Amino acid sequence: MTVKALHHVNVTVPSRLEAAAKEFYGSVLGLEQVPKPPAARQSGAWYQIGGNQLHLSVEDEAPELSSRHVCFTVFDLKEAEQKFRDADVEIIPDTRPLPGSSRFYVRDPGGNQLEIVQASVESQRANSMSFTFINPESLGVPSGYANGVSTASSGRLLFVAGQIGWDRNHKMVSTDLVEQFDSALANVITVVTEAGGTAEQIARLVIYVIDKNEYKEHLKEIGERYRARMGKHFPAMVLVEVKSLLEDAAKIEIEATAVL
Repeated sequence: MTVKALHHVNVTVPSRLEAAAKEFYGSVLGLEQVPKPPAARQSGAWYQIGGNQLHLSVEDEAPELSSRHVCFTVFDLKEAEQKFRDADVEIIPDTRPLPGSSRFYVRDPGGNQLEIVQASVESQRANSMSFTFINPESLGVPSGYANGVSTASSGRLLFVAGQIGWDRNHKMVSTDLVEQFDSALANVITVVTEAGGTAEQIARLVIYVIDKNEYKEHLKEIGERYRARMGKHFPAMVLVEVKSLLEDAAKIEIEATAVL
């Protein structure tokens, strides 16, 4: 079982203190209130704190399964359930299922309730795409790249081998540098996509060319092809001129690192 992240913490207050609690979390702490899904209870409120949430619930009498809990997201809910069962931890079924959500509850040895929920593909991607682009003012403004990319993601690292401008039959698409660049970048993105990611999850690109001057001469066209596939996502990059590449007809090769 892999715990992906702390998703939210749920705290409860009696109905007579609901207004005061909303004032405390919304005004005193300054938390951003976010909409709740239609199937959620109308009372209380949900607040966003960075990539996590705090759920405020109204509960006048604490039932056996109180609303107070900590919620963890996991990659594989079935794997998590089996691991708890192997440890003789009781699985408490979800009695109030939400549309599109799969979850169950357990209790720790102290009786504290934990919600275990399956991370959606969208939330996995959103979490793994939390890049911070580092561009120190002292280095000037970079054009078409970032000086550094930082991520606190719990996602997986994908290392993409050098890709050149050939097709599935390993035939070069063209002798033209721009066409080779476009094909090589497309091949990189294909590997990332096959692994379950997107182009926006690429954190680093290393570009090898056999003639940097030819690359610079076609920079405008290369930039257009780049933006057509990567949009305005500019990860950390390096361009290296080499004597030659393994494939004699190749003028360019691109390798990448992605966070999924």
